[in-house]
Amino acid sequence: MTQTYVAALLAQSNVEILEQSAVSLRHEARIAETRLQAGDISLADKSQIEIAAERLELDAQTARANSTTARIAVENLIGVASPTGQWIADDSLGTLAGQPVPENDEVDLLRPDWLAAQAAVTKAEADLKLQRAMRIPDPTLLFQYEHEPFDQPNTLGIGLSFPLPFWNRNRGNILAAKAARDQVEQQRNKVQAQIAAEIAAARVAYQAAVARLRRYREIIEPRSAEILKIVAFAYEKGSASLLDLLSAERNDNDIRLATAQAAADAATAAAGLRAALNVPGQELKSP
Repeated sequence: MTQTYVAALLAQSNVEILEQSAVSLRHEARIAETRLQAGDISLADKSQIEIAAERLELDAQTARANSTTARIAVENLIGVASPTGQWIADDSLGTLAGQPVPENDEVDLLRPDWLAAQAAVTKAEADLKLQRAMRIPDPTLLFQYEHEPFDQPNTLGIGLSFPLPFWNRNRGNILAAKAARDQVEQQRNKVQAQIAAEIAAARVAYQAAVARLRRYREIIEPRSAEILKIVAFAYEKGSASLLDLLSAERNDNDIRLATAQAAADAATAAAGLRAALNVPGQELKSP
C-alpha cells in the first residue's frame, strides 16, 4: 500500500516538474521572439525553443495520465467502488521521506512472526512438561457400596490402585516431545536471525536513500538551478548560445526529476525500515 501511495505522489511530482520546465521554456520562447525581431537570433533558434517547450508539455500530459493511473491504483487497493483518480494527496514526498525512524535495531517483541515462533516454543515446553509428568502414573481411587438382602448387612468398600511403572517410564513420548521442543527452538532462532537480517538490510537501504536524497537537495539541485539561472540570463543578453540554454534546461529538468525519485526511494525505504522494526509510521491520508 505504501509503495503504491508513494508511486502516486511521485507521479504527481513529475507532472509539476515537467509543467514548470515547460513554462520556463515558454518564457524563453517569448524572449527569443523579441531577439528575433531585433535580429539577434535566427528563426531556427526560436523554433528550437518552441519545439523543446512543446515536447515538455507533451511529456507533462503523459505524466498527468500516469499520475491519474497511479491514483486509481491507490483507490483500488483501499476498495473504492468507482475509482476516478481525482483525489489530491495531503502528503508530500518530502513529508514521507522525512519521517523519523528508530536509531536502534532491537527486535520488537510484538512482531507477528516473532510472537508466533515464541508461542510455538512455549507450547513445546508445555508438551514436554506434560510428558515428563506422565512418567508417574495416576493412582486410582475405588469406592464401593453393596446393598445386601434384608437378612444381611450392607457392605461398604474403599480401595486404592497404584501402578508401578518398572518398564514403562514414558521415555518414548518424552524424547519425542524434547525433539519437537528443540526443533521449534531452532525455528525461533532462525526467525530471530531473519528479523535481524531484514532490519540490517532495511537500515542500509534507508541510510543510502536518505544520503542520496540529501545530496540531491542540498548540493546538486541548487547548483543546477543556479547554473540554469545564469545561462538563461546570459542567453537573454546574447552572451550564451541556444545550445547552452537548452542543455541547461534539460539538465535541470532531469535533476529535479531525479530528486523527486530520490525522495520517493527514501520514503519507501523509511516505510520498509519501520515495517522491519514493527514501528508504526505516519498515517497515510486516504483519498
